[in-house]
Amino acid sequence: MLKIEKGTKFYEMKDSLPLPNEDEVSSMYLKTVRALNEIGIKQYEISNFAKEGFESRHNLKYWELVPYLGIGKTAHSFWGGRRFYYDEEFNKIYDGNGGGDSERVMLGLRLAKGVEKALIKKPYEQFIKMGLMREHGDRISLTPEGMLVSNTIISELTEV
Repeated sequence: MLKIEKGTKFYEMKDSLPLPNEDEVSSMYLKTVRALNEIGIKQYEISNFAKEGFESRHNLKYWELVPYLGIGKTAHSFWGGRRFYYDEEFNKIYDGNGGGDSERVMLGLRLAKGVEKALIKKPYEQFIKMGLMREHGDRISLTPEGMLVSNTIISELTEV
């Protein structure tokens, strides 16, 4: 799903591009999820698919809040529950704490495996009834249809 950003060549060309509308994009996304699943390529993250065992370990570290160190100018890190980065002059800039329950829900719902139900403190049953979420054991996750509206669902379940 291409998002056209201001300041890009695509943005300059957007009025002349034959772009699909939102319904067409959603339909293409769901067809892609089904087609890839049929040939053994599973959705493991909101916009990533792989054969089992070939998921990007690099990307999963971010979604699973595994500590990591970024090395170099503007490299970001998450270590000891703190986020920080180094600016262009190598000054260390603290970017706040991380790893709380709300962040775990926000990041974990991007994953097909979802999150532990105990992390969600707000009612989510309406999303299950709508076919946007599913329960599996002690976990809850978004369906492919739910992935399409993930920002809305996640903000509803994590807002303070």
